[in-house]
Amino acid sequence: MSKGIKETKEALVLGFAIAGLLKSHLVDGFQPADVLKIVEGALTPEFVAQVKAGVEGLNEVSAEAGNIDLFEGLELAKFAIAELKKLAA
Repeated sequence: MSKGIKETKEALVLGFAIAGLLKSHLVDGFQPADVLKIVEGALTPEFVAQVKAGVEGLNEVSAEAGNIDLFEGLELAKFAIAELKKLAA
């Protein structure tokens, strides 16, 4: 029986949020001022909410991953591809 993918998807959201934050500030190479900008970005309410959601159920991701069915796998793949396209843009 499937356990769902809610926590797995939230963990992916967190990973992509971190990647997007870093990309937006490091796209032109590292500058010392980027550290402050990254910290400021990480303290926004939206980012903090993503971190909280991604971390709260992190211990359930392993159980979910072990029970992903075909449709859940496809949903995660579609989500990941869409997020990767956003990062590549």
